[in-house]
Amino acid sequence: MHFRKYTTLFLLFALLIFTSGCSDLKNLTASPPSEEAEASPKAPETPDPFSSYERFRVEEDTTLRLYENLPLRSESEDPSLSSGRLDFLQLKEARVEDFLTLWDVPYASLSVLSATLQYTYTESPEGSFLLKKDLGKGTAYVILEKNAREARLHYQEGDHDFETAFSLHGETYMKNGMLFLPVADLLEITGHEIYTDDTSLSFSYEKSQDPYPALSFMETTKKRDADGYYEALLKKEKEQNLSFILLGDTAVATTGGRKNAFDKLWQEHGGGYFLAGLQEEFQKADMVIANLENVFTSETRGQKGKIYNIKAPRIEYIDVLTLGGITHVNIVNNHMVDFLEAGFEESLTHVEASGIEYFGTNETFTENIEIGNVFVESTSVFEKDGIKVGLLGYLGFNTSSVSDERIMKDIDRMRNVEKVDYIVTSIHWGGQNTHEVTWKQKEMGRKLIDMGSDLVYGHHPHVLQEVEVYQGKPIYYSFGDFLFLNYNGVKDPDSVLVNVNLKKDRFGELHAEFTHKPLYWAGHTSKNLYTPILMDNEAHIRRALDKLKLDTTAPIDFSKRSLDQE
Repeated sequence: MHFRKYTTLFLLFALLIFTSGCSDLKNLTASPPSEEAEASPKAPETPDPFSSYERFRVEEDTTLRLYENLPLRSESEDPSLSSGRLDFLQLKEARVEDFLTLWDVPYASLSVLSATLQYTYTESPEGSFLLKKDLGKGTAYVILEKNAREARLHYQEGDHDFETAFSLHGETYMKNGMLFLPVADLLEITGHEIYTDDTSLSFSYEKSQDPYPALSFMETTKKRDADGYYEALLKKEKEQNLSFILLGDTAVATTGGRKNAFDKLWQEHGGGYFLAGLQEEFQKADMVIANLENVFTSETRGQKGKIYNIKAPRIEYIDVLTLGGITHVNIVNNHMVDFLEAGFEESLTHVEASGIEYFGTNETFTENIEIGNVFVESTSVFEKDGIKVGLLGYLGFNTSSVSDERIMKDIDRMRNVEKVDYIVTSIHWGGQNTHEVTWKQKEMGRKLIDMGSDLVYGHHPHVLQEVEVYQGKPIYYSFGDFLFLNYNGVKDPDSVLVNVNLKKDRFGELHAEFTHKPLYWAGHTSKNLYTPILMDNEAHIRRALDKLKLDTTAPIDFSKRSLDQE
């Protein structure tokens, strides 16, 4: 059986050889191929890859001529950027000066992008930029303008020459003499794969399989434009605003919680009556911040030996704040201990239940009975439209003041954990009923700015004190009173409402503008009506501004203004 199997295989093999030989013989003896045979169809050729891009063809007056005689520059390649996968956020932490995010769009400087993606570039005398990149099959040129969303892509390969306008993911941005570009656009032009998630933009140096990434990018941008992609991006790139109001010392309270003339008005008109004259101002602001100098408590035990233990005669007086439009209060001051820690803790529960945010930190022990020893740790963060404001509060007296270490810890957390844009540091300090600023206030106020505060919000003297501009930032030493029930008469009627308007421009830069509006804290120049109201007397307005050492009620950008700091 095995012999028969092998015989069959041999015969098949011999037949194959014979057939092949006949075929070769036929080829040898056949006539030479005719011209008709020469013209017989060949295998189909590869389609022209440029045929679908004719609409991008460059006219004779190409824009590249503007850069013909300008020297090209290239940055030294950074070894840390030369291989593997680049995570934008990791690089941002490592080299902050070369990376930023504007409107959730990752940007990088031209210098670091040229090193990473191996572009060469030049700048024209008019301030435009040309980037050049050899893509292997051809050369890509990107033409950019400063502060522009539109750019041009020029692609050359042999006799083929194409150019098109396209929209960037965001407007080019000059900062510290460097041009910043949206990262994704140059990655796509060079054919890099891009990965995104909720927190970062990453890309791989392994290019896509597309041999003509510049041409594909032209098609992609045209489609995106038709689909409204860039229009949607532009809507995100708008100016953002957050405004808040700062007010002076506020106490809807009396000594021992006794009732006075205020109580009859409260019962007749309700809590919304007292701040009604300022509602137009308050309603335009996102936050209204006051220094709360009293507790809301049923506790009857007061701080022994203290001259003034004040509290609200009724806990319900808190509606003066809520109906009046107060949104945030500093709670660390020399009256937080008036009815001991039990009264303070109860007060915080009422403030919190009312919907008012509170802030303030105290961890210092003191023998001074005027200040006492209530320990609290609270900060507040307010956010609107991508702008975050952090609120801190401390004591700043000679016998009881916050430590530098505590301030630095809180500011560091605000900046690096909460990621706030602007820090207001509230400080209770100084002497009472004096317009003179103490050396302690001066020293501490400047230190708070040096540590990272953007605004120092001072209170306690019950009268206006000067505004000092230090490192382009304001130190308000005292706002004076705002609403104080315990006074029947008025020794000094002047106070101020400060409106702080924060604007984040289209590039994410934050600008602060301050408007000062003098007010009568008692609603009158000599008797307490418990109704703070803006001044309308020019002489009185001038008097209040003089105490603040300001010369105008018009908006002020302190970063551009120099005041006497001595």
